Amino acid sequence: MNPKVLFIHGFGSCGTGDKARALADHFGAENLVAPDLPVDPHAACAVLQDVLARESIDLLVGSSLGGFYAIWLNGLRPVPTVLINPAVKPWATLAPHVGIHNHWCTGEPFELKQAHVDGLETLARLPDKRRERYLVLLARHDEILDYREAAEMLRAFDVLIEEDDNHRFKRLAQYLPAMDRFRAMPILNLT
Repeated sequence: MNPKVLFIHGFGSCGTGDKARALADHFGAENLVAPDLPVDPHAACAVLQDVLARESIDLLVGSSLGGFYAIWLNGLRPVPTVLINPAVKPWATLAPHVGIHNHWCTGEPFELKQAHVDGLETLARLPDKRRERYLVLLARHDEILDYREAAEMLRAFDVLIEEDDNHRFKRLAQYLPAMDRFRAMPILNLT
């Protein structure tokens, strides 16, 4: 079974957005798994656990809320992970946005409930430098999340700050070679 990349999208997005397309173009569509996730965080994590059980995943790429989920997944089974503008406290970020939203990809409405926000906090964990590897891509002009929070929480890992980008991280293509190098690095068992 060929190793694959698992892309985990952010809040209200989908597995066919701009970042997923860039990753599919770079790694090959046949080597990318990018599921559409439900808004309920525990249901989203069940989908992601199922993917890890079925597929040979050797790289996670999580964007925004997907970065939060990637950190959670690494607590179950460490996989080298690229975090793009990760949400580090999504329960706090999303709390003011409880209500009806539209999916970025389809325009379909969905509801963010207080129970979803509360569920996110139950999934919070700190990355373990002894077992986990992260390449963190942050945009200084992120208009959704304060990049400094992620930079501080993930300072023990490789953190790159893009000076001229925002939350959408449109310059992702420039970082694909760095992802290749990161993916190819040998995994050390530090436990």
